[in-house]
Parts: sequence; C-alpha cells; structure tokens
Amino acid sequence: MTVPTAAAAALAFAIQLNTVAVPLVCAQSSTRHVGDAVSASWLSALELPVGKVPVTLIDGVDFQRVSADDAAVALPRTRSYENLHVHVDWIRLASRSLEVALGRRVTCAAYASQAGDTSLGRHDDDWDGIIVQLEGAKRWRVWTAPEGGPTEIVTRVGDVLVLTRGVPHDVDTPGRSLHLAFAVTHQPRPVEPPLTRM
Repeated sequence: MTVPTAAAAALAFAIQLNTVAVPLVCAQSSTRHVGDAVSASWLSALELPVGKVPVTLIDGVDFQRVSADDAAVALPRTRSYENLHVHVDWIRLASRSLEVALGRRVTCAAYASQAGDTSLGRHDDDWDGIIVQLEGAKRWRVWTAPEGGPTEIVTRVGDVLVLTRGVPHDVDTPGRSLHLAFAVTHQPRPVEPPLTRM
C-alpha cells in the first residue's frame, strides 16, 4: 500500500468526509455510523501537531486549560485539543469544505484518551457532530429514543459517526483513542473576503 503525500491525503480526506457526512447531517437522523469511511492510509499521511495546540483537560463537567507540558503529566483525563480548524491546514481544508456544503460554521477539536480516563459523562451537544476516529477505538452509548436504553457503537480507525444536535451520548475508551469532532454549528458560514486583483 502506497501512502499518499500529505497534500493528496488532505484533499482526499476533505472530499470523502463531505461525501459521507454531508448527506447524513442534512438528513437529520439522530445517529449514523459508517465504518471504514476514510482511508487509514490518508490518516497516516496527515500530521496532527497536538503539542502546539491549546489543551483542555476534561474531568466530568470540569474543563481545565493547561499547557502541553502540564497535560503530559495530568493523567487520567481526556485531553481536548481545540480550534484545530484554525491551527492545522488539512483540518482547515476539511472544515471549510463542510462549511461550503452545509452553509454553516464548522469548528474542530481532537479528543485523546487512554483506558480509564475520565470524560464528560452523559451529555448532549448544541451542534451536529461529525466524528472521525484517527487512532485506537472509542465506545459510544447513544440514546436515540426518549425512553429506553442506549445503542452501543464502537468507532475504529477511519470510521465516521454523525450525532445530531441534542442526542444524549456517553463515551469510554477500551484502550486508547484519538478522534476528531467537527462541530457543525447553527451559525451561518463565514463570508470569505473577495479576491482582489494585483
């Protein structure tokens, strides 16, 4: 298997993410899981420089922003790397591509966990979430009906999970996990400044 260049992988990732996720977000079904939606070879060619990005440690409902050095010794808590749509070129490309297709603002964060790390617990989000599993696996419990128990979903490398705004969910990590969460907000997409001639 040939690993593509970072530029080719970035473009292929953005196109495939749009192809898979946009129809699911538009359909507004509560949860959709698509296995092997994104090529693992693309993901291996894309760098995620989390050491250079602001870190938030998550401990239940407590969020604590710390330096990357402090985060390295602060176990066991899930780490959130915020605003990747600003800091990482290939994620910026994917976010903007989703914004154009959906007409809404899209932000992105990464979540890194080890087995036993604490997380938010059962909660719902105020945005439509597009989850992309980058490394390891994550176990999701999703309450799609107002009454009854959750549906369990395990995301593995290359899987995409779409969670509609307001759907309660909880997560845990069987071993280790790194996933992206693209948040499709209800704000209109930012207007790009017009190109000027030189």
